[in-house]
Amino acid sequence: MKLQKLLGAAVLGAGFAVIPATSAHAIGGPNTLTVIAYFSDSGKQTVVGQQWSGCGRPSGQWGDTTPYLSLYFPAC
Repeated sequence: MKLQKLLGAAVLGAGFAVIPATSAHAIGGPNTLTVIAYFSDSGKQTVVGQQWSGCGRPSGQWGDTTPYLSLYFPAC
């Protein structure tokens, strides 16, 4: 059993070592606005805050941050 756990941890660790790191800015791309919408609960029906950046415009935010969020990448 210990050998299985050790082998599983080694495989998982090797998998993470192969995945390239990407900056948050690179995810959306240069002609994309990055928007984070924060919701009041896990049902994600009521937006209580937002953050945005990109498109060569100033970043901004309003409202509250919560653990319930969604990411959006609309074109500029």
